[in-house]
Amino acid sequence: MLPDFNHSSSVASTQSHLDETRSFADLPLLTLDSTVGDLNLYTFQMGLMETGRTARDAFALQPLLPGILLVCEAKLFGMISRQQFFSRMSQPYSLELFLKRPVKEFYCFVEPTPLILPQDTPISEAAQRALQRPTEYIYEPLVVQFSSSDLNYSLLDIHQLLLAQAEIHRLTTVFLDQKTQEYLYQTEKMSMLGQTMAGVAHEIKNPVNSINGNFPFLKDYIQRLTQLVELYRTSKSGRSSQIQSFETEIDIDFLMCDLPRMVESLDFASERLVDIVSSLRNFSRFDRDKQETVDIHKYLDGTLLILNSQIKQGINIVKNYGDMPASNCYPGQISQVFMNLLSNAVDALLEKQNRLLEQSKEQCDAVEEAYNVVLNQWQPCIYLSTYLFQDYKNVDHLAIKISDNADGIPEDIQTKIFEPFFTTKSVEKGTGLGLAISHQIITNHNGQIRLTSDAEVGTTFEIFLPVSNSEVATELD
Repeated sequence: MLPDFNHSSSVASTQSHLDETRSFADLPLLTLDSTVGDLNLYTFQMGLMETGRTARDAFALQPLLPGILLVCEAKLFGMISRQQFFSRMSQPYSLELFLKRPVKEFYCFVEPTPLILPQDTPISEAAQRALQRPTEYIYEPLVVQFSSSDLNYSLLDIHQLLLAQAEIHRLTTVFLDQKTQEYLYQTEKMSMLGQTMAGVAHEIKNPVNSINGNFPFLKDYIQRLTQLVELYRTSKSGRSSQIQSFETEIDIDFLMCDLPRMVESLDFASERLVDIVSSLRNFSRFDRDKQETVDIHKYLDGTLLILNSQIKQGINIVKNYGDMPASNCYPGQISQVFMNLLSNAVDALLEKQNRLLEQSKEQCDAVEEAYNVVLNQWQPCIYLSTYLFQDYKNVDHLAIKISDNADGIPEDIQTKIFEPFFTTKSVEKGTGLGLAISHQIITNHNGQIRLTSDAEVGTTFEIFLPVSNSEVATELD
C-alpha cells in the first residue's frame, strides 16, 4: 500500500533521475532465474508541488518514459503513467485545470492504483500479476521496489515486461528441448547397452571364473608356504630333514614355479574386470554441462571391449592410431557415437558372414568346412584409424575413421540414414535413432560426420572434431 500524503508536510523538492533511453526490444541478457530487477527500468521522480506542465515536458523529452514517480520527503507517494496523463489531458478543460497546478492535484483526481513488486519477483510471476489487473490498468507500468538503493523505486514498462516474458518462454522451451534431447540420448544409450549386456556378461564371466578357479589353489599355496616358513623358524639346525621332507611333500619346486604364473593370471583377470567396468561406466555416464579432456583412443578401445563377445565371432580389428592430442568433449556422448558406429559395423559384418555361410553350406558337407570356405574368400574386418586434420581455415581437427568391408549401404538410402527413426534393422535390433543421435552429438561438438559407402568395398564413417571446441564448425575441404 502506498503511504498516505501528509497535508501539513513541506513540499518536497524536485528530484529527477532518468535512465538513458532504450528501445523496448533492447532486452538485457536473461536467464530462467531473471527477475524484474534485471530489466531495463526507468526512474523519474517529481515532487508533489511540481506543475503538470513539468510532467508534460518530461514526457515530451523522453518518448519512452512510461511514467513519473511522485515523492514526498524522499518517500514514494504515487505514480502517474504516460497513458493516464495524456488520456486525462485530452479531455475538455483538463489543460486549464492541471497544467499550472501541482501534480498532486492531478494524482488525487485520477486516483491510480499502481502494482508494486519487489525487485526479486520472477519475470513470469510479474507478467502473470500484471495481466490479472483490471482491463483499464493492464498497460500501466509496474513499480519495482528495491530493498537497498538510494532510489528505492523504479518503473517497468509493461511492454518491456511482456517482451521479457516471451524471452523467458523461449529459454524455457530451449531448456525443455535440451532435457528431452538428453533423455533421448540416455534412453538410446541404455537400449544399446541392454542389447550388448549378454555379451558383456560373458566377458565379465571369463575373468571371474579365472579368479574363482585360481583362488583355492592360491589359498593352498599360501598355507603350505606359511607352514614351511614356520618350520624354518622353529628349526635350530637350518634346513633339517623334516624341512626337506615337507618340501618334497608340497613339491616346492613346482609351487615356486606355478605361484608367480598364478598371481600373474589373477592380475590379468582383475585388470580385465577393471577395464570392462571402466568402459561400461564411460559409456553409460550421463554427461551434463562439463566437458572433459580425454584420450579418444581410450574410448575407442573401451567400446571394442564392450563389443568383444561379438567381435570374437571371426571379426578382425585393424588399428592405425595416429599421434593424437587430448581433446575437450563430453566423453559419454562420444562413447555413444563410437558404440553406434562400431555396433552397426559388427552387425553388418556378421550379417554378411552368416549369408555367405548359408550359401557355402549348400556346397559343403560340414559346417566347419563351410566356415573355412567363407574365410578363404572373405575375412570380416573393421579398420580404425585416427589422424590430425587441418581444414582450409587452418583449424586443427581430430579425425576418426571407422570402416568395415561388409556389403555397404544402398545409394538410395544413404541420404536418409541420419534421419530420426530411419532404420533397415528389425524392431528388436534397432530404433532408428542411433545415427541421428550420433549426427546431433557430433554437430553439438562443432564437428562433422561423413559417410562413404560402396557395395563392393564397405562403409566408412569419418568424424572430424575440432581440437579446441571453442572453434566454430567449418566446412572441411
